[in-house]
Amino acid sequence: AIILADLAEAYRAEKPDSTLYFADKALQLSRSINFRFGEMRAYFVLCHYFQFNGIDLPKALEIGQNAVDLTRKYHFKDYEGGCLLRLGTVYLTLGNTQEAFKCFQKGNQVSSHGVHPFFHTITYIWLANTYLRMKKPDSAFYMAKIAYDSAIRLKNDFVLGGALGAMGRVYAVKGNSELAKQYYHKRIAAAERISEYVDIANGYISLANLFK
Repeated sequence: AIILADLAEAYRAEKPDSTLYFADKALQLSRSINFRFGEMRAYFVLCHYFQFNGIDLPKALEIGQNAVDLTRKYHFKDYEGGCLLRLGTVYLTLGNTQEAFKCFQKGNQVSSHGVHPFFHTITYIWLANTYLRMKKPDSAFYMAKIAYDSAIRLKNDFVLGGALGAMGRVYAVKGNSELAKQYYHKRIAAAERISEYVDIANGYISLANLFK
């Protein structure tokens, strides 16, 4: 069940149909053997799928909440932060900035002492993005800088790209187009090093918006 969930997660950027296939398999198998950890992992992937691929935000919200509920009921502390992240991004897409902010704050808190520094670092990126929505660019930059420093320590280009993108957006909001452009180019370079094509595309979209 865990391998099926891992496969679903691995396919999410490039083959969303495969993500849905393997996540559903993981969910059905986990339910049939009362394996709650596997069920949570399947929900974790399906939340992302229905937000970005299946495009059913109410369903993404429901599934994301299911994942969070399972982490709390069965004390899957190491995954609670990640599930709160996924749920928070759905709220942000729906325009519910306050609920998104609560999810990211709680996710940051519960992942601060866990075995997943990856999740903990990502929470800072999303807190930065949310502060930008709240028109607080200085707070956004502070969060993005923490994420950047942590990504350097982790030696993780995926996280680094997210932090660089957030810093670029902050400088764009502040009107410093030259620095924004530099950070967007660095974000693209980080994504290219790991062939993260969605992030490469998003980096170019950010540049295009800046030039516009």
